[in-house]
Amino acid sequence: MTLPRKFGATLLAAAMLGAAGLLLGGCQTHDQQNIQLIADLQTCRDENAKLKKDNSDLEQTRIEQAKRILTLEGLGEKRLELLFTPTSIQIGPHSGAINESGAPGDEGVRVYIKPIDRDGSVVKAAGSVKIELFDLARAAMIGCYDFPASDIAKHWESGFLTYHYRFDCPWQNQPTNPDVTIRATFVDYLTGATLTDQKVVRVKLPPASQPASSQAASQPASPTTSPASPCSTTAMSGPTSKP
Repeated sequence: MTLPRKFGATLLAAAMLGAAGLLLGGCQTHDQQNIQLIADLQTCRDENAKLKKDNSDLEQTRIEQAKRILTLEGLGEKRLELLFTPTSIQIGPHSGAINESGAPGDEGVRVYIKPIDRDGSVVKAAGSVKIELFDLARAAMIGCYDFPASDIAKHWESGFLTYHYRFDCPWQNQPTNPDVTIRATFVDYLTGATLTDQKVVRVKLPPASQPASSQAASQPASPTTSPASPCSTTAMSGPTSKP
């Protein structure tokens, strides 16, 4: 074979090999595109299934809410009158001073609160509690304690003839008079009612504290006119005493 013919055959073979390579590469690219399309299609199917489930859950919630509305409408607006909700609160008779260290002078007060329903029974009602302590001999607030509804359950105590909330309130300001006035406020979370009670307890002062004069003690100021101070959530640990 002459040189031109050999050169032409070589070029033809090279061209055929190149065309085969391009064809093979094109097939591989097409297969990769098909794989990606299948993956994208599966993703779309999964997302569509999730959307259908979410829509079904929303529809079920809507149906349940509609049933609840119909039920409440059937009960009427006076349904709260049939529930056992507190209409008053009582500061327990055994509320008083606490001294857990044994040192001279009390460290604060322990307050027992009983939510009372219209029949005079104690009910475990959900709500928030604020306790204020006053030294009326000098017309001063000596403590303010907020207990939110989210934590109220841990203050509940029940047992034999024992049904109440218990709150330990250490001194925020030392009293100078042994008579401390406790004012408790309970906000019922079901009815929104605000209930209050007030009680005077006697405490022991540290030896360094001087009691107020009897003249000042005989002219107490109303707690409602005492200067307000910010409340802080406070609790003391210690053994439970039964009121």
